[in-house]
Amino acid sequence: MTFAPDSPISEPTMFEILANIRNIGAGLEDPYTSEYIHAAIERSEAFEEVLLRDYPVLGYCGCGSPSLTLEALLKAMKYCTISTEYGDTEREEYLQEHFGIVHVSNDGLVQFLFYSLVTMGLLRHNYSLNAATLTNEGEIFYQLLDEYVEAGDGLMQ
Repeated sequence: MTFAPDSPISEPTMFEILANIRNIGAGLEDPYTSEYIHAAIERSEAFEEVLLRDYPVLGYCGCGSPSLTLEALLKAMKYCTISTEYGDTEREEYLQEHFGIVHVSNDGLVQFLFYSLVTMGLLRHNYSLNAATLTNEGEIFYQLLDEYVEAGDGLMQ
C-alpha cells in the first residue's frame, strides 16, 4: 500500500490572521470587566505583531513616525467606508477636510497611497479610485486599525 505524500502545510492568509485577531474576546460586551480589558489588550498586541512582523505586504517596520503612517492609512480607509451614491458629497467633503483635495487623483501622494492599498488587497479600485471600497480583508484591517489608533496603544504612544 502506498500513501500520498503529505500535503504542504499552508500559511494562514492575511484574511484568516486578521479574522482571528478580530475574534479575540468576541462576545464580551461589558467594557468594565477584566476579561474585556484583557481581550482588548491581547487584540492590540496581536495587531501590532501583525503590523510589525507578520504582514509583509505593508512593509511596515515602525521606524520614523509610525503614528502618522497609521493615521494616514486609517483616513484613507475610512474614506472608503463612506457612501458612493450619486450626488452624495460626503466623500468630497471628507477628502477636503482630511487631505485638502476633492478627488483622490488631485494629489499624487494620496493617489499613491490608494494604489498601494489596492495592491495590498485592502481596497477595491472599482471604476475609479474615488469610488474605491474596502475588500473583506480591508474591512477587518480597518476595524482593527481603528480600534488600535483609538486606544492609543503601542506604536501610537
